[in-house]
Amino acid sequence: MNRRRLLLGSGAAFSTVLAGCSSTQTDDGNGNGESQPDRTSAKKPLESWKWLGSGSIMEDPISIGNGLAVFDVGYEGDDFSLRVSPLEEGDPYELKIDREYDGASATLFEGGDYVLHADGNGAQWSVEIRHPRADSGSIPETISDDGPVVAGPFEFDSIDVAHLLPRPGTEFEVTIYPAEGDSGERLTTGEGGKGEVPVDFDGVGWVDVQTWLPWQITFD
Repeated sequence: MNRRRLLLGSGAAFSTVLAGCSSTQTDDGNGNGESQPDRTSAKKPLESWKWLGSGSIMEDPISIGNGLAVFDVGYEGDDFSLRVSPLEEGDPYELKIDREYDGASATLFEGGDYVLHADGNGAQWSVEIRHPRADSGSIPETISDDGPVVAGPFEFDSIDVAHLLPRPGTEFEVTIYPAEGDSGERLTTGEGGKGEVPVDFDGVGWVDVQTWLPWQITFD
C-alpha cells in the first residue's frame, strides 16, 4: 500500500488530543476484529481512538464530541465499509472503499453516543477517529497530494481565492471545515475540472480533499 504524502507549503501540522471510549467487538468469520481496551468512561467524548482488524467489528457505544472529526483509514483489500451511526435520530457517516486505501476524510458531528461498524471482508484495515482542535494556524500556500487527505489547521482570514488543479475528468471534492459548527464551505471546480474559485471561509479551518489521483490547491 502506498503511504500518503502531504506537501504543505505552509508547514502546517495536525493538533490532536488523546482520550478514551468503551470497547466491544465481534467477528464475522472473515478475520479478527481488534480494538484498544477501555481507558476512561464511555461518556468521555472521543478525541482520538484507533481500531485494527481484518473482519467485522462493532463498537457500541462510542461517545463523540461535537464538531469536526477526521477519519484516518488504511485498507489493503478491495471491499471495505465503515458506518458510524447515532444511537438516537440522525444521519450516519459512511465510507465505502473498493480498492487499497491510505487516506483521510472529515465530517462534522453532533456530539453524542454512536455505534461504529467496520468490515474489511478479510483484508487488513485500520480506522482512527480524531478531533483536531486549534485556536490558530498558518496561512495556507500550496497543498498537494496523490489521494484523499485532511490538511490543517489553516488561517483563512486573508484568503480570497483557491486555484484547484485536479486531474481532468476525475471526481474531486474539496471542503473547508471549522472545528465547531454544523457546516463547511464546499469548493467546486468549473468545466474541465479546473478552476479559480472564491473562498468565503473565515477563521481557522481544515481542508478535506477527496480524490483518487494527484491534485494541487494554491491559495491567494
